[in-house]
Amino acid sequence: MNDVLKRSLGSPLTSKDGIYIGDIIKVARESNDYYVKYIILESKTFEGPGNRFFTIPASVRFLNITHKNDIELQFPKDDLQFAKGVEVDQCPEPHLKFGRSIFELYNYQASEKQTNWL
Repeated sequence: MNDVLKRSLGSPLTSKDGIYIGDIIKVARESNDYYVKYIILESKTFEGPGNRFFTIPASVRFLNITHKNDIELQFPKDDLQFAKGVEVDQCPEPHLKFGRSIFELYNYQASEKQTNWL
């Protein structure tokens, strides 16, 4: 999964039933670690003005890589609407065992598609 995610910038993210959700605009990992920590998804598919941005942990609990190396969300698209909103500079680390791990980023400024080294 890690290698596919590292090459996924600009790739679409779909639901398991093939519905387009948005594009992966960033891939983040620790600077001293090989493994991808999370992706940032830009979505224009929800009602309301503007784009919405979500952090999604790089885990098989949340993402699936198909045999064609396409990336799918492991749960329905509409579940993203229940993501806890946080300011960009206050986004917590993904914590897969406790609480919610997907966050909507408020006041996020999309820049060039790039890999972030946190």
